Amino acid sequence: MKIVDFKTFLNEGKSLQTFYHATSLEAVPKIKKEGLKPIWDFVYLTDSIESAQRWMGFRFQAMGQEGFAVIEVKMDPAQLEKGSDHSPLMHALFGAGESLTYDKRIPPSKITKIHYFEFAKDKIRKK
Repeated sequence: MKIVDFKTFLNEGKSLQTFYHATSLEAVPKIKKEGLKPIWDFVYLTDSIESAQRWMGFRFQAMGQEGFAVIEVKMDPAQLEKGSDHSPLMHALFGAGESLTYDKRIPPSKITKIHYFEFAKDKIRKK
């Protein structure tokens, strides 16, 4: 028997929405196999692909990466918590969207699409 909290019971499966997680290109094969695993206690998600691009794209570019991937997942928003890593300053600098966290592994079955991006002359271009 599966035990869930009342909020999850009421909303489970009723309102799946799309969320996004940016990652390195090197991590994609493992994510396809094992899903998204919590890092620093959480899987970090955002509410738009543009937010994922802006939020992590600058980091990967600064690290000298050639590109990155954005993992698209379908999740019940009732299972997510509001994150604290998108401060007002980050919203102003990067136009970052909502920061959300999930404290469990997100299985590969929740992944709906993987978007690939590359850096080209100070721009992010979809592959």
